[in-house]
Amino acid sequence: MIEIIIIGAKMQDYIIKKDDLQGGLKSLRTDCPGLNPSVYEFAEYLAERITSEKTPYGFGQAIENTILVLSLGKELKNGKAIIHPLAKQEPQVYNILRINLQGYLSWVLPAEFARGVNEYYSDMAKLKAK
Repeated sequence: MIEIIIIGAKMQDYIIKKDDLQGGLKSLRTDCPGLNPSVYEFAEYLAERITSEKTPYGFGQAIENTILVLSLGKELKNGKAIIHPLAKQEPQVYNILRINLQGYLSWVLPAEFARGVNEYYSDMAKLKAK
């Protein structure tokens, strides 16, 4: 069972432990059969990159950071090339992966946390619209 730690009254104050996030992402393949294989590959790659517990907003940022390094085909910290089937794809590929992952998060992570991730994306869309 995935434990949510609540540190405040807002959705972005929920925290999920690293191992629970990784396990949820890795379970997408078995818990949500029939998706495009790229969605599973992205979720599994994202799980490998999770290094600490996350709030929904922190998890949203981790998704975006992962999309950034994949699109560049290299790590930001050291410039090391990323060898992965999803590296250096067209921008629309990452948009599709993002949307698919968001849509299925509540199947593999607590619904409250998934709502918080969606809230993050809603807030980011409002910022971009300004």
